[in-house]
Amino acid sequence: MGALSPRPAEAAFITFNDRSAWLSALTGTPSLENFDSIVADTVIGGGLNVGALTLSTSSLAALVDTAPYQDGATGINGTSMLNASGMNRALAHTLTIALPGPFTAFGFAFENFDQSGDFLTVIVGGQVATALPTAIGKGFIGIVSDAGAFSSVLFDASQTTGGGNVFNAIDDVEWGDVGPAATVPEPSSLALLSLGGAVLRLARRRKQRSA
Repeated sequence: MGALSPRPAEAAFITFNDRSAWLSALTGTPSLENFDSIVADTVIGGGLNVGALTLSTSSLAALVDTAPYQDGATGINGTSMLNASGMNRALAHTLTIALPGPFTAFGFAFENFDQSGDFLTVIVGGQVATALPTAIGKGFIGIVSDAGAFSSVLFDASQTTGGGNVFNAIDDVEWGDVGPAATVPEPSSLALLSLGGAVLRLARRRKQRSA
């Protein structure tokens, strides 16, 4: 599936489950961070610089990990990723990815390896953009904003329906900008343009006759 229709609470965002469709909405090639340069089992803590990104979390259990890991998950692509499985709903744990500037598009690969009803909610600019699925499996989520640029993305464990730790992993984070939408004149504008063209043609004819 490509773009999903945003719910009323998500009116400022469009969510994509297909990376190709998300890429087609962008201008240029997005930046990418795959976390492969980070040593396994590195705790994120209050601030970890990874390439152009800065990571921070309120959960001491959230870390950069490598597969295989908890509950036999194979890993998104077999290399380093953000393991958020220690983030807890009751403790309102969060994971923040600070971007190197304001952007209008953000995407990432994910894995959910425990069907417990626990999931991360993606919050941008204080507004819920989307949520990771509860079904076991891997996939892609991309969001674009039509309400201005943002400089950070928050993964929130507090809004999940379960009561324990979330069992999500995040990898291949991408960010960029949405391509400019084609400007289509409104019907009233088109009518004015047509009228203006007719007036100019009439003026030319009168000038030619008088000459």
